[in-house]
Amino acid sequence: MLDIDKFKLVNDTYGHPTGDMVIKQTAQLCSNLLRDTDYLGRVGGEEFAILLPNMGLGRSKITCRRINDAIANTSFKTSEITFNITIFIGLTAYKNGVQEAANLMKRADSALYCAKMVGVTNTK
Repeated sequence: MLDIDKFKLVNDTYGHPTGDMVIKQTAQLCSNLLRDTDYLGRVGGEEFAILLPNMGLGRSKITCRRINDAIANTSFKTSEITFNITIFIGLTAYKNGVQEAANLMKRADSALYCAKMVGVTNTK
C-alpha cells in the first residue's frame, strides 16, 4: 500500500486540479518502476495498492525504496509553483492460502499505518 503524505494539504493549498496532477504523476512514476507482471491500482483518494507477484520480500523492499526515492526526488510543477511530496509505503508478503489472500489488503493497510506512525515519530 502506498499513501501520498499530507495530500489534503496539496488540495487545500494548490487546488484540486493540482492534486489530480499529483495523483496521475505519482501513478506514472510507480508504473515506470514496475515490471510488466506487476499490478498498480488506486484504491482510494491518495492511496494505491501494488502487487509484486513472484518477487519475494527482499526484492519487494528494494522496489518500494526505488519508488519512494523516485517520488521524493521528483519536482511537481504547475505554471505557478514547483513542490515536492513524500509518500508512505506499507509492505506485506503473501503466503499461499485462502486465509492469507483474504487478509492481504488488511495486513498491507496495517503496515501502511505503522509506516505513518514511525514517520510521524521520526520527525519529532
